[in-house]
Amino acid sequence: MKIASAQEKDIDYKSYSRTFSEKLLKSEKKKEEAFMVVPTPFYVLRGHSSSVTAVAFDKKNHLFSGDENGFVICWSLLDMRPLQAWYAHSKNILGMEVIDNDILCTQSRDCRLSVWKINFDRITSSLPLSELSRRQSQENALSQMNSYNSNDLITIYSSIHINALTFCSFSYDKYAKVLAVSNTVNVDEIDIYEARDLLSENTNQDSYGTRLQNKIRPTTNNEKTGALMCTSLISSGEHLLLAAGYESGHVAQFQCNLSNARNVCLNYQDVWEMSYFEKSHSQPVLSVKYNKLANALYSSSADDRIVLHSTLINHSLQSEPKVTRSKHCGQQCLQVRQDDQIIATAGWDGRSRIYSCKSLLPLAVLKYHSSTINSLSFYSNSNIIALASKDSRISLWKIY
Repeated sequence: MKIASAQEKDIDYKSYSRTFSEKLLKSEKKKEEAFMVVPTPFYVLRGHSSSVTAVAFDKKNHLFSGDENGFVICWSLLDMRPLQAWYAHSKNILGMEVIDNDILCTQSRDCRLSVWKINFDRITSSLPLSELSRRQSQENALSQMNSYNSNDLITIYSSIHINALTFCSFSYDKYAKVLAVSNTVNVDEIDIYEARDLLSENTNQDSYGTRLQNKIRPTTNNEKTGALMCTSLISSGEHLLLAAGYESGHVAQFQCNLSNARNVCLNYQDVWEMSYFEKSHSQPVLSVKYNKLANALYSSSADDRIVLHSTLINHSLQSEPKVTRSKHCGQQCLQVRQDDQIIATAGWDGRSRIYSCKSLLPLAVLKYHSSTINSLSFYSNSNIIALASKDSRISLWKIY
């Protein structure tokens, strides 16, 4: 009978340990998937030639998408075809939002925030894919950007100069008619702009906009927040709430009376006060979003945490922040569906994860894209969600 050597025993033990670990991981994965729905996209939009960085729905069966080259496409959800496409900016689009049925606001790294009117009543047919490809060619980019005003289908309302040193996108509140953007000089501060001027066709495109309040920042002496990463604005009763996420992992909330939101003042503290300040993340905060009732604030970051901040108007915390760990670092974007039932995150791993708003329990994983998901958007009063990815595709899903 042969007696195994110590070296052979060690090899057998390592092999057994490796096999056991693999089986354990597979078992845990099966348990995780057993509690989650794994759906598939019902349609995939292919039209961009580069990474898609922003998406936004309107309320009339249209989806807008923008990419890292500044190119914007308006898609019809009725036949999934492009209706219009143009170079809105010369650099990466950081964010976009439909602020009215035919009014689109876009922000880019070219230090401009622009407002566009799309004349849908004059659009009679969709664009062929060959035309879409031609418009994205580099030789046509400059000529298109110089012909905005002469286009009967797309009209530029306004375009103001703003700070785009960071990757912080703007946020807009339709009731207060104000915009929140990063400060022109200091990357850790917030400026509030008048939005009504931007909706006027007579606004000078070389203007710097009407700034209402500036240099809003946390009133803490000892803690450094680093650069501003993201903002969120929402009206709640008689108050306007402003949430901000910072490079340090801090989340702050500022509030003001809605009646004072459009007052012009040199000292922001005459209008705003900080009502919440918490460090719940170990990495930079990438997204902050309120739910519809504005009694809860969600945040995601470069770490693996999704945090629910239960904030109260007029003072601090209702309860301790609730934290869930996704086990996957890098939640680029976070959105709350209008019914306040679910939230969705856009992951660096090419997956979107769906969570319950109340419990933060994982409900589903949307797996299709081969690269980072940069942005996502829910269609109003619907179960449709759009995911925009670095792989230049946009996937459409129906969930719950």
